[in-house]
Amino acid sequence: MKKQLLIAAVAATLGTSAMADISITGDALVRFANNENGAAADMNSLDQRVRLKMVGTSGDTSVTFALRNDNDDDAAAGRTAAGSTTAQSTRSTGTDKHLEVDYSYLTTKAGPVNIKVGEWWETTGLGVARKGVGSGGNSINLSTTISNVDLSVQGSAGNGSTTVTAGTTIAGWKTVIEHDTANNTGYTDVMVKGKIGPVNIAAEKYSSDAATADAGVVHVFGKVGGGVTLHAAYAEWENDQTAARAGNSKFSPLGVSVLGSATGVNGNLALGNVNATDAQDEDVTGVRADFNVAGNAIQVAAGNLNAAGIDDGFADIIVTRDLSGAKLSLSAGQWNDNTSMGAKLAVKF
Repeated sequence: MKKQLLIAAVAATLGTSAMADISITGDALVRFANNENGAAADMNSLDQRVRLKMVGTSGDTSVTFALRNDNDDDAAAGRTAAGSTTAQSTRSTGTDKHLEVDYSYLTTKAGPVNIKVGEWWETTGLGVARKGVGSGGNSINLSTTISNVDLSVQGSAGNGSTTVTAGTTIAGWKTVIEHDTANNTGYTDVMVKGKIGPVNIAAEKYSSDAATADAGVVHVFGKVGGGVTLHAAYAEWENDQTAARAGNSKFSPLGVSVLGSATGVNGNLALGNVNATDAQDEDVTGVRADFNVAGNAIQVAAGNLNAAGIDDGFADIIVTRDLSGAKLSLSAGQWNDNTSMGAKLAVKF
C-alpha cells in the first residue's frame, strides 16, 4: 500500500512538471567585409555575434529571455525607447566582447485580452521609419481581436505617449493603422498589403507630428516564370532628421547589402545609409531579381539612392548557399564609386 501511495505521489509530481516547458534556441554569425571608399585607404572588418533565446511556458503564460554576445562597433546603440537616441543599456562601445540581455518579456492572457510586459524589439508597418527598434523600458501591450479587427494599446514606464494599433483583412487586403500620441514626436502610420492577379503589392505611409519628417514606401513583386521573382520598390524620407525619426537604420529597400547601415543587418557591407539624419530629403528607387543557379540563391539589384547629399546609382549581388547546417552569403556592391565585398556565415540552432 505504501509503495502504491509513493508511486502515485511521484506520478502526480511528474504530471505537474510536464505542464511547464522550457526551450532554448539561438543563432550566430561571423562576417567579413572589405570596403573601398574612393581615394581613401581600403578597410577590412570582421565582426561576430551569438544570441541565445530561452522561453519558459506554463499554460497560457510564457517568459522570453534572450542573451547576446558580440563585438559590433555600434554595440552602444542598444534597445532604445521608440524614437529615442538614448541607449538604455550600459554596454561598452568599440570591439570589446560582452554578454548582455538582448530582450526579456512575459506574455499571458486575461480572458480575451493578450498581455505582454517587458522589453522587446518591434517594427511598425513595413519598417520604413521604425524597423527593429526598442519598445522602451518596462513596456506593456494589451491586445485582442473584435469582429475580425486586431486591436492593441501600448505604453512604457516614464513615457507619456500611448500607441494604438488597429488592423484587419478585407477581401485579401491587410490594412494596419498605428498612432502614437506623443506630443511633437508622435506619428500615424498606415500599411496596406495585398495582391492583384500575380502581383503582390505592399505600401506604407508614415506621417510624423514633427515638422517635415514623413516617409513612405511602395514595393511590388511577383514571379515572372523560369523560377525568377522580380521586385521593384520606391521609398522616400522627407527632411530626414534624428530627433524626429531614429529607427530605420535597419531598413534596406529591396533587402540589398549596400543599403541600410545597422550592424547585424548589413553592417560594414553597407555603403548607402538611408537614414543619414542630415535634414535632407532622401529617396531610393530600385529593382531586384531573385533566382537559383546550381543550388545557389542569387539576388541581383540595381537602382538609385539619393542620400546625404549624394545622388548616384547602386548595384548589388548576393549569393547564398546552404552548407552543413549553416548558410554562406557572398556579396559585392557599389554606390557613389565606393565598392564593398563581403562574406557572412550564419547558423540557427
